[in-house]
Amino acid sequence: MAHLSDPRYDRVLGVVSYKRRIIPISAATTLRAADSGSLCTIDGTTSNYTITLPTGADRVEGWNIDLFVTVNVGAAGNIPIAAGSAVMQGIVACADLNAAGDSASTTGGAVSNINLIASVATIGDSVSLLWTGARWVFRAYCAAVTAITLT
Repeated sequence: MAHLSDPRYDRVLGVVSYKRRIIPISAATTLRAADSGSLCTIDGTTSNYTITLPTGADRVEGWNIDLFVTVNVGAAGNIPIAAGSAVMQGIVACADLNAAGDSASTTGGAVSNINLIASVATIGDSVSLLWTGARWVFRAYCAAVTAITLT
């Protein structure tokens, strides 16, 4: 049986690639239409910068992205992921449930920012976003309960 790596399939299917585009982020960044489907690596060394989601013509239904903290967010400041208006809804799930009042998830209704918090957000914390045509929906995962906040 032939495999997809078999050159005969290149003529039929074209070249198939499963590697996602990587966008390294270590300073203020505005994401565009062409960035959809990418994986962003967030270097929090300098922190205190904003990641802005697409707006207007750059924001098309189905636009999606995953963002991963790959270097701990430093003390310089938070890193907001900004939608520009209160059009984000989703969930934040956390692994650290050791304090009273901690919960496994927090629903986010009508928020403008998903904030990676200074000196708390760590390697592996992540946010996935999807534009539905009417709003951003997201799911976020973090190690410490206070690492990701919604405003």
